[in-house]
Amino acid sequence: MDIAIPQDEHAKIVRRIVIAVVLLLGVAVAAYALTRLRPAAPSVDGASLFSDAVKRGDLLRAVHGVGTLVPEDIQWIPALNTDRVSKIVLHPGAIVKTNSIILELTNPELQRDTLDAEYQLKAAEAQFQSVKAQMGSDILNQKAAAAAVRSEYEQAKIQHAVDEKLVAQQLGRLDHQLVDVAFPCFPLRHPAEAKHGFDNS
Repeated sequence: MDIAIPQDEHAKIVRRIVIAVVLLLGVAVAAYALTRLRPAAPSVDGASLFSDAVKRGDLLRAVHGVGTLVPEDIQWIPALNTDRVSKIVLHPGAIVKTNSIILELTNPELQRDTLDAEYQLKAAEAQFQSVKAQMGSDILNQKAAAAAVRSEYEQAKIQHAVDEKLVAQQLGRLDHQLVDVAFPCFPLRHPAEAKHGFDNS
């Protein structure tokens, strides 16, 4: 038969308090020791590493994140004329380059003026081509007229040379005829008589 041993309740309480204090001190020491430990280096595969000597230079690091790109400064660009937005090409958050088109604006008045200017340009170009063709025709006519005048000049020059030769020939014949007319009856004399002069008898 078991005999109940009387226990001191006060001693139990003291023992429990001591155990609790010891446990708390142990947890505190463990926590402090954990805070003093350095973080362990991450483990990676050795095949994916590239070993090289340390060099001095800039360290570039690209960080990708998910979120919305919010502009720091918003600048409104006023239009020179009253237009309306006909199409939105790029929306907020899109990548914008130097020549990127963000919006397309339309203005019926400017479009009408542009069409009028295009029609006037086409009319001016057609008139220019017409004047150019007319000038080309006039130049060809002038060249033809100049060629005709040059041809007439050459023919006149040749005719003048022929006339000069004919005139020279005619003058030679006239000189011979005048000589024959002026001295028609002089008989031929002996050379001795011709040397001493004419006979007076």
